Amino acid sequence: MRDLEYLGNAVLSAPVTFISKAVFGKTPYWRQYFWNKWGFPAKELESDLAGKKSIWISAISGGEITQSVSFCRSVRQALQGYKTVLSTESQDAFAFAAGIKMADHIIDPPWDISWPVRRAVKKIHPAAIIHVENAYYPVLLREAKKMGVRNILISARMNDSVLRGQLVSRRARQMRFFEYLDKIGAKTEADKENFIKLGCDGNKISVLGDLRYDLEYLYMNEYERNELKSKLGFLNSDKIFMAGSIHSVEFELVVSAFIKASAKVPDLKMIIAPRWAHEIPDLEWILKGKGLSFRFRKGVPGPKEAKVLILNTFGELARVYGVSDIIYIGNSIIPINERGAGHNIFEALVHGRPIIFGNFMNMWRGIVDEIKNVYPQCEVHSEEEMARAICGLIGDADISARLSSIEKCISSKHSGTVKRYVDFVKENC
Repeated sequence: MRDLEYLGNAVLSAPVTFISKAVFGKTPYWRQYFWNKWGFPAKELESDLAGKKSIWISAISGGEITQSVSFCRSVRQALQGYKTVLSTESQDAFAFAAGIKMADHIIDPPWDISWPVRRAVKKIHPAAIIHVENAYYPVLLREAKKMGVRNILISARMNDSVLRGQLVSRRARQMRFFEYLDKIGAKTEADKENFIKLGCDGNKISVLGDLRYDLEYLYMNEYERNELKSKLGFLNSDKIFMAGSIHSVEFELVVSAFIKASAKVPDLKMIIAPRWAHEIPDLEWILKGKGLSFRFRKGVPGPKEAKVLILNTFGELARVYGVSDIIYIGNSIIPINERGAGHNIFEALVHGRPIIFGNFMNMWRGIVDEIKNVYPQCEVHSEEEMARAICGLIGDADISARLSSIEKCISSKHSGTVKRYVDFVKENC
């Protein structure tokens, strides 16, 4: 039933997307988006791949893209005889991946329907499709396997958050996606056990680690940190409160906490990174209502002396955390759904800055518990507690040093993860 619903949505949307994207699309991205979705990659891709071996890397959205940066670079070096094609559903993730040249070609994945899937697989003719973290395209898995293409899932996650997940996740499980996977590299033993409980053959699962913790490309020295801070339009004397991956339900809380903290920290500025671009107008409305001046990282200019910078770009958040003096992890005080997963805390932890968050951080519970052992006041539940934490922790060198120790300990546990996955792919292509 869910497959029929998916098919119906894709087919019924075709005339609208053809007119709005392919015919009147304002950018080349939307035109290629339409054709990619129906299994027609660009002619340049077909020409470049003709007569060559290729690997298709499927990273559904931003989280999968950011954890794949080092893997993509390493696999391209290890498999130099192969062309790489990377697919992602998100326009922002697409632009980020293209900007840092994560693969030879970046595409939007086809609709998960047999005919566009088969057309895309035939034109790309990969030796293997590497699925990152999740495999939400059961038809792609099935048809690729029929066509002799290997399906490999890496940094695989199967926990309560996934099991209670979105429609695409439930649809994939209903269609027993795991039966079409040739090999699975799981993050943890618990993920492996959950795959087995679903009915997956344990013999094809290896526990290889979590690519989310491979973030060496984010490390900055003090010169790089100051240079980025200047590029973002701040003075060295400015104290930065960073609110990352914030959903609209938390805009009011975060802004109000910032105002209260600003009364006690005169040089305090805020960088706020909305999770979704379409929610930025709601943030603007709240900032204007509270009399706060703001500017954007990209596009619309604003006053240089503005108290707030809206980070309206994709792919910069994890690095921008490094210029902050204290960081709040979004979706953790007021969660957007029952999973209460929170957002990626390790990207912030890499920089050794004080971090605060709410009690809804279920996807990151192990790291959160370690941080709470260092300083219990990191967990906040209201704008008043957030404001007090900002004032109390900003510039705390002792907390920063202890957090850096936690980051080094966690990183050492995951040392070599990228190499293990690259070797895993080489062995199974």
